Amino acid sequence: MAFTKSEPEQTPETLENKSVSSISDTPETLTYKSIKHNYLYYYIVPTSYSRSIIKALLQNIIYYGRESSRSSCSKIIFKKVLLKVPQLLKNVKLCAIIIVCGERDANMDDEKKIKIVNEIINDAFWLSYILELKRKLTDYNTKEVLTHFLLFYGSIFCGETISAKFGGMAKSATTTEQEIEEFRNNNLKHCYTMTSNTAKRVIEQMGIDLDNYVFDIVLTLNDSTLLDTNFRSWNYNKAEKEKLLECVVSTPNAWVEELMPDIYETALDLLKEHTENLVNKLSCNQITQKSYSSQKLYINSILTSNDKIYILQRYGHVKLLSFFDALFEKGISIKYKGLVIDSKTFLTKCKAILIEMLYNDSKSNNIAVLDEIFLLNKNTIPPEFYPKNRSIRDNLHYGDYHYLSDEEWKLVQEYQDVYLKNVLDVFDKNISYNFGFAYKIGLWLAKVYKWSNE
Repeated sequence: MAFTKSEPEQTPETLENKSVSSISDTPETLTYKSIKHNYLYYYIVPTSYSRSIIKALLQNIIYYGRESSRSSCSKIIFKKVLLKVPQLLKNVKLCAIIIVCGERDANMDDEKKIKIVNEIINDAFWLSYILELKRKLTDYNTKEVLTHFLLFYGSIFCGETISAKFGGMAKSATTTEQEIEEFRNNNLKHCYTMTSNTAKRVIEQMGIDLDNYVFDIVLTLNDSTLLDTNFRSWNYNKAEKEKLLECVVSTPNAWVEELMPDIYETALDLLKEHTENLVNKLSCNQITQKSYSSQKLYINSILTSNDKIYILQRYGHVKLLSFFDALFEKGISIKYKGLVIDSKTFLTKCKAILIEMLYNDSKSNNIAVLDEIFLLNKNTIPPEFYPKNRSIRDNLHYGDYHYLSDEEWKLVQEYQDVYLKNVLDVFDKNISYNFGFAYKIGLWLAKVYKWSNE
């Protein structure tokens, strides 16, 4: 079998004038074209190629494009080409997508390139799939739980795809890349303490009073068990954030629908039965929201204000991962044309991100509950767990791929659950909530007082 390759240097403008029919092949000879612009490459392969030829192109996976040398390619040029190629190929069914690395990754082996792209596709798929589940729900509170999960992990996906030049936001987005970056960093890096300007602002706006009995927070409960509070999501409810939040939630979905529509539709079709079961499972949850007092929440605790604020910020992150772990309890895995789409891999990465975030919180803040958690971890988690967990977390950057053996994956998955159980054990022993008669009287009096002052 002979392979020939043509690589004319063309600008995006030249590409726009090319028709799909100009890309041709015979069973024995493969000719594919690319455009090159400051180390930006696109390889276009129609599915008319025989199976054996396509398999030779990295197991049915199409080279689509990636620019790794960040300073060498104009973002405007990148976006322009990226948006034109799918339009150009709208009548050609794509098998799949892989990204060709630029100058910086010229020596990266093909297997690692495939791993990186599979990582991106897996992340995008599950974020998009959770959005599909949300769209099928009718209960507002349950939909909000899914939204909060998507906002946190979706902001990381958007920020990293922009940073790695993998396509970024949806075409219709009016949100700027700087807004995405700031939102990502606020979610991933900002740790609220009593001295934090952001925390001070939220505390003031919400009227948080840790010392007096006032109804200053809202608890989200799943079958009467605490799932989250509105403290960490307070800024989500502002009108000026609406377009940003919509962009973050919708971008992974737009990414898979535009850049790999056939794969996405095939996967959704394969998951029809799973989807029905998951929607039914979600609909059976009793997700409720109740006004409560932060002072009462910590009535039996001797924690400092710093620790109390910290738990309000981080509690929902940990509990939502438990919620999705239970939702995808048995795991879902799809192998399709060389790709592996796996829910456990996705959730393992989410847990790795959260665990590393908790560690980073401790590095520059004096938070006693974290010291207690780390002491528990020292007695229950082997030291070799941490670098392996870090490797999985670092795969969020999409610029490299960190390999783990099957045994290392099992080790990480086992002790991630131990770690997060330790976190919840420490958090839960410091909080309490009761919705009995005294609560109802207190809430009624608070409403009367509010009405009398309106």
